[in-house]
Amino acid sequence: MIHHCTRCLMPSSRPRVVFRGGICNACHWTVEKQSIDWKAREREFHDVINASRKHPAYDCIVPFSGGKDSATICHRLRHEFGLHPLAVCYGQFIWTDVGRRNLQKVRDAGVDVLYWGTDQRVSKALARRFFIERGHPKQHYDAAVNSTPLITAVNFNIPLVIYAEHGETEY
Repeated sequence: MIHHCTRCLMPSSRPRVVFRGGICNACHWTVEKQSIDWKAREREFHDVINASRKHPAYDCIVPFSGGKDSATICHRLRHEFGLHPLAVCYGQFIWTDVGRRNLQKVRDAGVDVLYWGTDQRVSKALARRFFIERGHPKQHYDAAVNSTPLITAVNFNIPLVIYAEHGETEY
């Protein structure tokens, strides 16, 4: 049976939604954010990014999907904070027009993009295998999307990875 959040009407059919007392995790997070000292968090953020400026080529890595969040983060880090981020993108097979435009705008803003491509035959075989074995044809893709920014950070000795918002918490 499907039930809904008593505050925002989020349905229980949404993947990974959690309810406590009839209220979804996103609504709980909205309330929790009101008690955060955002000025202190901003100071902490500046301390972290200032410490990362010591890297010779890139100050940080931003996992890049082509969406509004990662594109905005790249732009703000480059122009508001004066950082030199490296955008890391894994295997976007079918780019949307907006994603392509965002990618180009990020490049035009002076951000380098490292693209990890995949062998489509291997990807199709893994999608089939994981669908049959686990009912989740994108499991290999999800694992790669999450691991390639960290692998890149280790390989290039870049100590800071800046992620976009966490969708499961925010929405």
